[in-house]
Amino acid sequence: MKSRKSLLLSIFIWGSGQFFICRQHVKGILFFFVQALVIGIELQTGYWLEWLTGKIPVFELRLCGGFFTRGVWGLVTLGERPGAKTGDHSMMLMISGVIVGLLLLLFLGIYVWNLRDAWRSGREIDETGIYQGSANYFKKLYQEKFVYIVLAPVAVLILFITVMPMIFSVLTAFTNYSKGNLPPANLIDWVGFDNFYKLFHVPVWSSTFFGVLGWTVIWTVASTLSCYCFGMLQAVILNSECVKFKKVFRTIMILPWAMPGMICLLVFRNIFNGQFGPLNQFLLDMGWISARIPFLTDPVLAKITVILVNLWLGFGASMVMISGVLSNMDPGMYEAARIDGASAIKQFRFLTLPHLLRVTAPLLVLIPIVWIVSSSFNNSSSLASATLIPEKWTLANYARLFRETKYGSWFANTLKIAVVNSAVSVTIVMITAWVMSRFRFRGKKAGLMTLLLLSMFPSFLSMTAIYVLFLTFGLLNKPVALVIIYSAGAIPYNVWLVKGYLDGVSRSLDEAAYIDGCSKFRALFHVTLPLSMPIITYVTVTQFMTPWMDYILPNLLLSRNENRTLAVGLYAMINEQESTNFTMFAAGAVLVAVPISMIYIIFQKYIVQGVSAGANKE
Repeated sequence: MKSRKSLLLSIFIWGSGQFFICRQHVKGILFFFVQALVIGIELQTGYWLEWLTGKIPVFELRLCGGFFTRGVWGLVTLGERPGAKTGDHSMMLMISGVIVGLLLLLFLGIYVWNLRDAWRSGREIDETGIYQGSANYFKKLYQEKFVYIVLAPVAVLILFITVMPMIFSVLTAFTNYSKGNLPPANLIDWVGFDNFYKLFHVPVWSSTFFGVLGWTVIWTVASTLSCYCFGMLQAVILNSECVKFKKVFRTIMILPWAMPGMICLLVFRNIFNGQFGPLNQFLLDMGWISARIPFLTDPVLAKITVILVNLWLGFGASMVMISGVLSNMDPGMYEAARIDGASAIKQFRFLTLPHLLRVTAPLLVLIPIVWIVSSSFNNSSSLASATLIPEKWTLANYARLFRETKYGSWFANTLKIAVVNSAVSVTIVMITAWVMSRFRFRGKKAGLMTLLLLSMFPSFLSMTAIYVLFLTFGLLNKPVALVIIYSAGAIPYNVWLVKGYLDGVSRSLDEAAYIDGCSKFRALFHVTLPLSMPIITYVTVTQFMTPWMDYILPNLLLSRNENRTLAVGLYAMINEQESTNFTMFAAGAVLVAVPISMIYIIFQKYIVQGVSAGANKE
C-alpha cells in the first residue's frame, strides 16, 4: 500500500513519501526544506553539535539550547539565574517563548499537512494507479484553496503583530511582575490566579482598580458620545440646503482630523499650561479670573479638559462618516417637509439654527489652529512670551527650524514611511476585504468576528512584546518595522469597512468578467477596484496620516536621531528645552499640517463617499 509507505516515510523525513513513493519531487523537496529550516535554525543558534562531539561536557538548555529549545525552556521556567549582566531576563524569555510557541504551531501545521498529503497522495495512486505530478497538484491546490492561500500571509502578519502582544499581556497577569520585583535583577515566577484574587480582595488593589475602571468607563462613554453627537450635529448642519459654501465649512471642520494628532496634543498641552498657557493669560487680561486655572493638574479639571480636547480632535471623523450617510439620502425628503408645512419651531430648528452654528462652530475649531500659526511667526521663542497676534512678524523660526534641527530629515523619514505604509496597507486591506466579500469558504464568519474583536485593541497594546519581536528579527532602527506594525494594525477595522463597500458592488460584474475569461485577480484589478475609488482613497489617506500622528511606536523602535519621525523630533524639541523652542516648534507644526490638510481638502469628496460604503453600484 503506497499510502502507508508514503505516510511512514513522511513521519520521519518531511516530504520523503511524496518524493520517493508518489514521485512528486518538487512538493517533497519543499516539505523537506521546511524541516531542514527548523533543524538548521536550532543547530545554528545552539551548541548541540559541540555537545555531541564532546566539546561541551555539561549541556544546559539555558546556555546551550538553540532558538526553539531555549524559547520553550524560557517560557516554562522564566529563568533560573537573576542578575543584570549574566542573569536571565524573565520578561524577555517569556516573549521569546511566545514567539517560539507561535512559530512551532505554524511548523506543526505544516507537518500535519505533510502527513495528510502523503497519505492522500498515496491513496490516490492505490485507487487510480495514476501518479499526479507536482505541477498538477499545485494547480489544483490553487484552484481549490485560493482563498486560504491569499489570506495566509495576512493571518501570519496579524498573528505575530497583533495576537502575540495580546498573549504576552495575558500571560503577564499570571506572574508576580511588579515594581518591587523587576527583571533582570529579580526573576519572575508564575503565580496562577493570585493577582486576580488580590484585585478583588486586597483593599489597596481593589480601590485603585475600580477607581481607574470607573474613570475609564466615564472617559469612554463621554468621549465617544461627545464626538459622535457633535459630529452628527455638524454633518446635519452642513447637509442643510440653507448652508452655502459647504466645501469651505467642511474643510474647516475637517482640519482637526487632518492635522497630526501628536502635534495637536502638544499644542493643547501648551494652551492649557497652568503657568504660561495663553488661555489663562487671556482670561486674566480680560478680568474674568483672578488666579490661573490648573487645567492639567486639578484631577476634575484635567478630566474635563481631556474630554474637550478629544472632542476637538475626534468629531471630524464622525462628521465625515455621517456626511457620507446623509449624502445618500434623497433630498426630496426636505422638499416634502416644506410642502407638509413645517411649524415656526421646526423652521428655526432646521433653518435659523444651522445659520447660527455654521458661523460660530468654525471659530471654535480654528482658535487652536490660528494660535499655532501665529506663534510660528512670533519674534519670541518661549511659550510665556508668545502672543496670539505677534508684535513683530518674522520668518526666523522657519529658518532656525532647518538650521538648528534635522527637521528636513524627520520630514523625509515620515514621508517615506507614510507613502510605503499607505501602499502596503491599501493592498493588504483591499485584497483581504475582496476575499471576504466575494467568496464563500469555511471559517469566513469566524475570521470576520476575529477581525472585529482585534479592532478593539490598539497596536501598541504591549510595547515590550513588539520591541523584542523586532529585536529578534533584527528590525530595530529600521523604518520597515513601523510599516509592518501600521499595516497589521490597519487590517481589522479597514477590512470591515471596505467589505461593507464591496458588498454594494454588484457581483454580476464579477461573474460577467469570469465568463469573458478573466482570472480572479484580473477581475479584481479591472472590475472591482475601478468601482471602489472612494473607499480606496479613504483608506489611502487615513493610512498615509498614521505615521504623522504616531509618537509611541517611532520613539520605541527608531532610537537614532537620524531615523526620527516628525512627531518624535518635534516633541523632543520642546520637551528637552522646557518650551524655549516653542515658536520654532510651531513653525514645524505648520509645515506638517499645511500639506497634509491640503490632501484632505483635495480628496474630501472621496473620503465622504468612501465611509458611506453602502450604495449599490449596479
